[in-house]
Amino acid sequence: MILRSCGDNDGRFQDQAREIIESLCDLPTSDWEEDEWADIMYDRKGNVFAIWADGEFTSQNSQCVYVELEFDDCPEAFRGMEEKEMND
Repeated sequence: MILRSCGDNDGRFQDQAREIIESLCDLPTSDWEEDEWADIMYDRKGNVFAIWADGEFTSQNSQCVYVELEFDDCPEAFRGMEEKEMND
């Protein structure tokens, strides 16, 4: 799966992504750690996901949680995706 950030820069929606994921499950850390990141991203089909990870997707020992979103979860992210697609 190839993902692109919905924001005008990577991490634009990091706080919203973390908040959404924390509302659904317990994350292993309560504060931001060095390798930890979150964002709202989309795939080629237009599916939008809140993503949290404690390392790179390609590392063997990292953890990742992702949740597919609906428009009402974060309308600003969906509009960001649409704008990016129109400008590409």
